[in-house]
Amino acid sequence: MFKQPPVPGSEAYPLYKRFILFVLPGLVAGIVILLGTMAWSARQFITEEYLKIAQRQARAILKSVQREQPTLWEKLTHANIPQDEWERGATKIFADAIDQLASDRELPKIKLYDTTGRVLYSTTRSEIGDMEKASGLARALRTKNATAALTSLDTEIVYELYIYLPPDSTRDALVVELYEPETWLANLLSSSVLSLLLIPLLLLSLVLAFLIHLVRKAQQEIDHRTTQALDLQMRLEKFVSRRAANAALTAQSGLNAGRTVDVCLYFADVRSFTSYAEENSPMQVVGLLNTLIDIQVQAIHKFGGDVDKIIGDAVLAVFVGVSRSQRAIACAQEVLQSCSARPDIERYLGIGIHEGPVIVGSIGSPDRLDYTVIGDSVNVAARFSEIAKKGEIIADISTLASAGFSDKFSSPERVTLKGRASALQIKRWRGYLPADARE
Repeated sequence: MFKQPPVPGSEAYPLYKRFILFVLPGLVAGIVILLGTMAWSARQFITEEYLKIAQRQARAILKSVQREQPTLWEKLTHANIPQDEWERGATKIFADAIDQLASDRELPKIKLYDTTGRVLYSTTRSEIGDMEKASGLARALRTKNATAALTSLDTEIVYELYIYLPPDSTRDALVVELYEPETWLANLLSSSVLSLLLIPLLLLSLVLAFLIHLVRKAQQEIDHRTTQALDLQMRLEKFVSRRAANAALTAQSGLNAGRTVDVCLYFADVRSFTSYAEENSPMQVVGLLNTLIDIQVQAIHKFGGDVDKIIGDAVLAVFVGVSRSQRAIACAQEVLQSCSARPDIERYLGIGIHEGPVIVGSIGSPDRLDYTVIGDSVNVAARFSEIAKKGEIIADISTLASAGFSDKFSSPERVTLKGRASALQIKRWRGYLPADARE
């Protein structure tokens, strides 16, 4: 059985599927990047502000020491104090003063460095005079700014805050190292960042949900309109050919010049139909016509043909593409065999098959069009149908040779068709007929 090509427009555009597969991941990635950038910026801002606070705290500590021990302060900041001097009372008083200030501010440890990285003071006395090589200190000296770095202090994770203090009239440049529990700053960062991101996250989530809903509704509308268009096309095909329905749905304008196409034409007509219509009621006539046309339409579609038009008791069908002649003849044979198997059919068909070029296009006026095939080939097929006897197929030898059916038909005979000057060679094929229906 010949498989019909898919009906144009029978599948809706998969907008929602493509949105979910391609657009949504990009939007989610964009939101994640945006929120990540905001979180990083907020963290940087909060850290910088915290370091400014720590810088003010370091200045306050040093000013307090300078105010209480001015002599020792000048000696400390302008010349290194030998290690053994920390054992002396006055120096110990100075050290105790710094330790007390650090304790009052709940600082677990404090250090002072000069610009070479030498430890001028530390709450751990043994570190005084050492050269510090910590990366945080090096960064603070290089950038001349405050920095923070995580480290471990007595099994506790803390932030090392290196506060660079530029020189002034009372001292050289110093770096003050303070320690802050990691949990305190981490909690501050997390609570601040979460508060900052919560509203944008909520708004973006609502926008994303609305977009998904909007695209889903659009997909439903597309599906609905596609179904309507397909239903319209299917209904159109019941009145006109499939090609005409497609042209009506896709045409950009009305009339066109048409195009030349090689086709195989099927033309069938009911024998003695006029007398049958005269002898029977209109309901019986319509019933017979519907039966005969239904048999033909089903067979034509089965073999990949397209019903071009139904004119009273006549049917014109077009077969295109590969093996068109073979399919057209096989269709005609099946039609006649189906008719002979129906005892309720009181009249029989004569069928003409002819392959040749035709003009395909819209014919008529801008207000009333007919999409059909025209040309000499159509006339030949119609003439073959006229001279065919009941239950008989007539085809020219060229068409039969193309279809591969030449040896299955009768011997060739020459006929001169009405309206044509030259004769054609034809062959006949007679289907089974009941004895009382034979001529």
